[in-house]
Amino acid sequence: MERAYTCLLLVETNYSPSTYSIKFLRSLAEQIDPNLITAWPRETKHDRRLFELLKRGYIDARYSELVIVPTVFGLIATLVFGGANVAI
Repeated sequence: MERAYTCLLLVETNYSPSTYSIKFLRSLAEQIDPNLITAWPRETKHDRRLFELLKRGYIDARYSELVIVPTVFGLIATLVFGGANVAI
């Protein structure tokens, strides 16, 4: 997600921020294309929690020596799909 946001910013504005903050990159990208807001809605507590889980998983994966990525995405899938079996 970081690379997608950074790519959009670079292509559209010729600016590549030197940050890994997904939240910051998201806000910059959404200013360029407001349609991106629908990718991570913020209306409900559940919506905000899903983004926070993604952000936390990203930080853990980036800075931890050992991280099990499927666990993070499995947790998100469980929250999104209500415990349905989801292939990751």
